[in-house]
Amino acid sequence: MARRALTKKWGAGKWATAAAGTVEEGETYDSNIVKEIYEELGVTLGLENLTRGSKLFVRGSHDYFLQWYFATLDKTINEFTVPPEEVAAIRWIAPKELHREFATHPEHFTKGALQCLPVSLTE
Repeated sequence: MARRALTKKWGAGKWATAAAGTVEEGETYDSNIVKEIYEELGVTLGLENLTRGSKLFVRGSHDYFLQWYFATLDKTINEFTVPPEEVAAIRWIAPKELHREFATHPEHFTKGALQCLPVSLTE
């Protein structure tokens, strides 16, 4: 999980997924996630290291599509390079612990943070 920088426009200071971004003109979901992982975590991953998850249509103050990607990494926190203007902190957190923390302190997380949990843990 990544704690968003306090200067961010939305979700400032809240815990969210480790890397995310808006697909710009000329990009694909695949090229965007590879770029965002590098920019926000300082890790170079190719598509062969990522598993594409579900694609959702999200309705809210603005509607958008959201494409999930998942990766399993064997790295310590010290092996990541996070830019302070993007990310205030990062941490590894087990899904069950994340679910407990979200249940007791949902105000500490962005609205989309719970979506990264396996469905079996949210029931």
